[in-house]
Amino acid sequence: MIIARKSNNVKRIPPKTKLEIGLQAISRKEPIVDIAQRYDCSRTTVYKQQEKIIQAANKAYESENNEILFYIPVTKEFIQKIIVGLFLICKSRYRDIMFFLKDIINYDLSRVLQSNPQNCLI
Repeated sequence: MIIARKSNNVKRIPPKTKLEIGLQAISRKEPIVDIAQRYDCSRTTVYKQQEKIIQAANKAYESENNEILFYIPVTKEFIQKIIVGLFLICKSRYRDIMFFLKDIINYDLSRVLQSNPQNCLI
């Protein structure tokens, strides 16, 4: 009894070519149909490679390392040192220092100045 073997005609696309397909699909400079015809593959393959490239880019920018490195006790003295450092070292303007304190540690600069303005004078 002779058994006929099916020939496997599935094409294997090299990884470098898959990368080229995905990058060209993402650039959207030409239609997906043209890319598929050029590389002799289906539109589904082009869309799959495009999706893989997008997922890889998203994964590269995900922040998975959110562990806390250290804790800083934020006291009035610490805030005063930040103000002096920003002013003298970074040459920041008063308005920039106000924005920094408000945005980073949600602290109003007028609190520091009202509590003890002598410590903040330079």
